[in-house]
Amino acid sequence: SNDNIDSPMYCHEDPCGSMVLNNEGAPSSDSLLSLETGLWYGSVLNLYNEQEIPFKGDVTVEYVAVPWEPATLCSIQTYFEDTPYSAFHGDYPVSGYGFNFARSQWLKCMFVVAEVGSDDSLAPEMCGSNFTIETSNETYVVASWVDDFGEIACASAAADLPSVAKVQMVNPRALPLPKDILLRESALELEGDGILTEHSAITVCGTAHEDQPLELICPMGLRMDKVYFASFGTPKSPCTCQGAPEAKCTPETEELCNGTSVNIECDCDAFELNNSCDADTGKPPYYTMDIVEKSCLGKPNCLLHAKNEVFGDPCIHENKWLSVSMRCSDRWSTKDYVDCSPVLDTMNQDTFSFGAWIHPYSKEGIQSIISFGATEGNMNRAILQWYGKGNTGIFYYYDDCVNDVFPKMENGEDLEVAANQWYYVFLTVNSENEAFMYINGLEVAHFATDSRPAVDGSGNCYIGIDVDDMHIPKEFFAGMLDEVRFYNASVSQPDIISGSCYTLAKHTPNLVAYYQFNVDKEVMVFDSAGNTESMLSYSSHTIWSNVTMDWTTEVAQRHPDYKPIGAPWFPTWTLSLSDTTWGDSVEYMRESGAMVEGTQIEVAGINFAGPHARLYHNGTQIPFLLVNDTFMTGTIVKSVHDPMDGLEVQVINGPFTHPLYQGSVTSTDHDRNLLIEDLNHGLYAFYPFYGDSFDYGPNGYHGTVHGSVLTRNRNNLPIQAYAFNEDDVIMITPLPTEVFTICLWVWYDDVEPAEYDTCAGYARSPFLDEDDVMVGAWKFVTLTGDGINHTTFLNAQRLSEGSKYTDIAMQVAMGEIGGSGFVGTIDDVWIYDRIISDLEINSLYHTTGYALEFGSGSDVKIPRGNTPLGTNGLLATYICADGSTKYDIVSDIKFDWNVSD
Repeated sequence: SNDNIDSPMYCHEDPCGSMVLNNEGAPSSDSLLSLETGLWYGSVLNLYNEQEIPFKGDVTVEYVAVPWEPATLCSIQTYFEDTPYSAFHGDYPVSGYGFNFARSQWLKCMFVVAEVGSDDSLAPEMCGSNFTIETSNETYVVASWVDDFGEIACASAAADLPSVAKVQMVNPRALPLPKDILLRESALELEGDGILTEHSAITVCGTAHEDQPLELICPMGLRMDKVYFASFGTPKSPCTCQGAPEAKCTPETEELCNGTSVNIECDCDAFELNNSCDADTGKPPYYTMDIVEKSCLGKPNCLLHAKNEVFGDPCIHENKWLSVSMRCSDRWSTKDYVDCSPVLDTMNQDTFSFGAWIHPYSKEGIQSIISFGATEGNMNRAILQWYGKGNTGIFYYYDDCVNDVFPKMENGEDLEVAANQWYYVFLTVNSENEAFMYINGLEVAHFATDSRPAVDGSGNCYIGIDVDDMHIPKEFFAGMLDEVRFYNASVSQPDIISGSCYTLAKHTPNLVAYYQFNVDKEVMVFDSAGNTESMLSYSSHTIWSNVTMDWTTEVAQRHPDYKPIGAPWFPTWTLSLSDTTWGDSVEYMRESGAMVEGTQIEVAGINFAGPHARLYHNGTQIPFLLVNDTFMTGTIVKSVHDPMDGLEVQVINGPFTHPLYQGSVTSTDHDRNLLIEDLNHGLYAFYPFYGDSFDYGPNGYHGTVHGSVLTRNRNNLPIQAYAFNEDDVIMITPLPTEVFTICLWVWYDDVEPAEYDTCAGYARSPFLDEDDVMVGAWKFVTLTGDGINHTTFLNAQRLSEGSKYTDIAMQVAMGEIGGSGFVGTIDDVWIYDRIISDLEINSLYHTTGYALEFGSGSDVKIPRGNTPLGTNGLLATYICADGSTKYDIVSDIKFDWNVSD
């Protein structure tokens, strides 16, 4: 208020508007609301007696922040780049920007967050159905002062799920202007092979004849980390033989212009299996590749021997050779994984379980998700793996006792699932050596194993990799993981299902480690169970440069990272909606949309989990495009012929029938108003009679006049309606469908009188019933038909039965305007090939449209009432030659309400 300023920071109408400073650093005159000018000329006003007190000496006046006035919060910025987002587990930095942040014991951040309650009386048929979402009491967090007027910082409060939190800076008072923080879930992202920089990876390959050595050497600083191809037998396209007698292996050569020849360089991509002679035949998958991996992975060079004793003899008495292609890279020091070996200190030798939400990417090949190993005895104790096949893959289990356990379908084939989406995968082993594997709470494998994690100090645990017999990392997982949990007991299937949604309680029975990847502790992984200190992979020297022959980074760098996600184990929050049917420009975006199908909407919220999320409009799933976990677009697929205010729009994670279905905590409304798009939808023909009988609709079904003459219409405008005598008619194209709507304005000059009973007079009054014709009056007639029933509306009111008004509309449906003895005038005829809604009928009844033609220097005159409604001017819509549409208020209005400009 200009008269009562309650804050020392003098804002514009917007309390968070920026202040304007003059050259002296004082607020300029246009930003001051009630400061006396004497303040800047050596005196100060005594508000008690309104006397000016002169300054003595060198006195200056400064703005300060004080705790006895309220703080004003204008904006916030949080940990994630896409502000204002933060992880929902809290303890992330939040910066607040505004006014009057005074250094005092009362300067704090106040948070209101969402909490999850439970109702134990409910029997959950689906995951999480007995949870309730509640609002917490205010949580106060001590803030760090940055400066008086601009910024303070504090750590965010924790919520129980991705949600919207309110934050307010208090001093201890504050203007009631809280800001929203969107609290998101985050997951651990593992890059698999990682991101290889330029010149950081090359391919080395070679071929060695039987009984000869094959040596592969990486450039300085690189190590072998991936086998592309390995075959012992007669693989196709072998390259130059190393150490082979000339009689047994002749290298390919290329003749030069001077008559000499040189050996052709080895094409590492040309190797190809020859199934008629290959050492893998009849062996476990990747047999030859595994031998090469054990000899070469993690080394700058390795020596292989092409011998039957090493690989077996796939074709006796035939010449054979070994062809190998491998990648050398600097990623040996920067691979993504988590060392979870401290978990072993909390587990026992009897029973165990582990599981996680897993989102595999499209990387192909064997990848280790969670692995328990040992340096003594059986090396592979328990490994949950992903066999990637591009767009699909297989979750399976491996240990050295039972080898591979692939889940099977009823037909005996491996259970393949789609990549690039979330799965809840769990493995349990009980004291009877019974093991179970579950995906999304469903049992997919049941087997026996006596293998256990090594808890005697010789074991290891990794997330995202496995290690070979030489303890060299391999089988790097590419994807995301979250909600990783370890138990020292066999978890039952009901407990697995109940624990699949929301988060686990810290003191869940037998839970020994719980990684949620929401609290950033640099290279340490925060254990919500509070028992372990696992570590993310990192290195102090990250990238080797083959140009400078040195490391390019000297600072320790963590390789895996946390990524904000939409989590299907939490519900969504559907927050807002915009209708974008008219275009992407902000000036055309509306919170309400047309009723016509095809309307485009944009929906914002939290925790949209792709591809699990679904978009529902008024309870019906509609097509959508998920952009990220906070934004999606959708298309309205059908027109609803009812008033459209407040239709519910919500995003849910998973179809309603899914066992792990999570709904939406909130929804938003889609108010759909009747717009031009609606009245044009399904328009078959439109005859406004603008001096002719042309069809101004989309099809051009022009009418042919037989006897009718142009006359004044219902608005008394000349030659914009047709008058009919008994035999006059305008012939038009009949409707090709039995589903239709006819709308027209009708004036009866004469009508056949009601039946007269000579003894009793009229059987009924000819003027009191709603369906009787009124002579000498304009009536708006609507007729709808669905192929069986017909309904008549008079002046947008539904009639209980038909009348002569029904007959004149039915004539139009059959291809005649007028005719059949009609005497009167008809104005504006609409024909639809659909049944329009009551709201559309009402809109046509109350709307008068004018077609304007603009010419150079010409005036446009439009008859109006004596008093304008709303803005003083004409809202003009200009449809330009290039197809664009512009809007303007034409405000130069003459006294008689004719537009002159």
